[in-house]
Amino acid sequence: KEAMVDEQEIIKKLTSSDFKLSYLSSKELTLFCPCSFQYYLEKLIPLVKQEGFLNLIDLDEKERTGQDVLNVKCDYCERKYSYKSDSFTSS
Repeated sequence: KEAMVDEQEIIKKLTSSDFKLSYLSSKELTLFCPCSFQYYLEKLIPLVKQEGFLNLIDLDEKERTGQDVLNVKCDYCERKYSYKSDSFTSS
């Protein structure tokens, strides 16, 4: 079956059924992710203070690059962020 895309056709189908619905308005939706390097940095600071940076680093990254790096991936947009220990020193 083909998906309905026409707004008026959807409204017509919904209002002609047993449901008592009223059309109030329409609004265009935009999907976006508000994540950023700074956003995750602020969330990580308490964890790093509690657990210690070296206990949270990505051991695979350390083996591959020789650097202590804490990697984070956003579950929503899958953007990846890497934090070195000096990211937390100014906090």
